[in-house]
Amino acid sequence: MLTPHGQPRPRRRLPAAILVTVLVAIGLVAAPSPALAGCITITVNGQPQVVCAADGETPGNGGGGNGPGNGPGGGGGGNGGGPGNGPANCGGVGGGCFGDGDNVPPPPAIVPTGPLVDAALDAAQFLIPVIHYAPEDETYVRLKTAFWIDQEQFEVVVSQASVGGPGTGIAPQTVTATATPKLVLWNLVEDEVQCPGPGKVKGVGPGVECEYSYKQGSANQPGGTYTISATVVYEVAWVCAPAPNCTDLGDDLADVEVTGEAELTVDEIQSEASNGD
Repeated sequence: MLTPHGQPRPRRRLPAAILVTVLVAIGLVAAPSPALAGCITITVNGQPQVVCAADGETPGNGGGGNGPGNGPGGGGGGNGGGPGNGPANCGGVGGGCFGDGDNVPPPPAIVPTGPLVDAALDAAQFLIPVIHYAPEDETYVRLKTAFWIDQEQFEVVVSQASVGGPGTGIAPQTVTATATPKLVLWNLVEDEVQCPGPGKVKGVGPGVECEYSYKQGSANQPGGTYTISATVVYEVAWVCAPAPNCTDLGDDLADVEVTGEAELTVDEIQSEASNGD
């Protein structure tokens, strides 16, 4: 569950959707040590990080001898070298060798898709909902009060993470994560209200109004106000392409929730009694 109340990240606003493209550049760790075995370096939003997969998921760094080869055959090897019966051209991501008469490089390595899914989700930028209500400033007991958030805070969020490509020795794959808003959950302190959309000003424009009438004033609350919140609930799914290069093709994930808060004053309506004069 994601409820970022704190410091929002910079965001790009688009008319119909928020598209955040994260190009994840992958390269080999130079002179890998045993501690980094099975790890690759990715860059997300300009920040490099090392991702390590479970044993058996990430292809290793092939080795091989530096000595002369005697024909096409042979295979990768460890860190050693020296003359032998294997070909002279060995090594590279994923291992593999090719001999003097073969001239066929080893196929690109396929890395696990899971770390790309995590990178795409971590890089998705959700707008924190800003709460509006009418009447402005304060409302009153038994008076219908309209609640809404901005339309741009109820849009599809798309985030991508990519890896591999020409010159990397890694088969290219792209994970696309899509978060689709399905409802807004309003916590109004004395009750909760679910609305299928962002809400709107009463009688203005298309969409569904989201209204509530308070039964009690907020005078007895801390600070004399209700601390209300609006939570946008997103359905999240992801896909990976091209399929032959992915170790998993896609799935539905747990809902993501993004919450914003505001203070609301609810007053009692005072009636003046006539003294008959």
